[in-house]
Amino acid sequence: MKSLPTKVPKGWPVEACRLSVTSKLSAFDRIGLDERLMDSPEPMANLETFRRRLLDEKYPESSDNTAVRSAVMQLSAARGIDLLAGENLYADGPKIGVWRIGLDRGSGFYFDACFAITDFTTISTVLIDSVSPSAQVQTYNMLAGFPANTPLW
Repeated sequence: MKSLPTKVPKGWPVEACRLSVTSKLSAFDRIGLDERLMDSPEPMANLETFRRRLLDEKYPESSDNTAVRSAVMQLSAARGIDLLAGENLYADGPKIGVWRIGLDRGSGFYFDACFAITDFTTISTVLIDSVSPSAQVQTYNMLAGFPANTPLW
């Protein structure tokens, strides 16, 4: 008897973001899933890079955001990430990686970026709306990293 795969496949960030974006799309979305994911996955080199990119997505540099940006930067990178995501992502634990994919907003879909984070057991995504600014976290098991309808064994 074959067991479940023991690691996520190479394209896991795209598949995880596709799953999260699909859950937010209207049934009448005119753009469609494939056009929503605009960019190739961009790896975040470390937690500091992840925090800065998440901060820039939610609170771009402007005079209105100076106090928020300063407060987040005074925290540790992991705590700043948790604050920006709105829940504990355990970002200071052992991670395989963090990747960012740009999203095309509009037609009832209000997210600008998807961050995909994984360790050896779970995959989390953080969808960012830079206008509101809000974040929505979704956590999946590692099967979310596999393309839909692909035989696993």
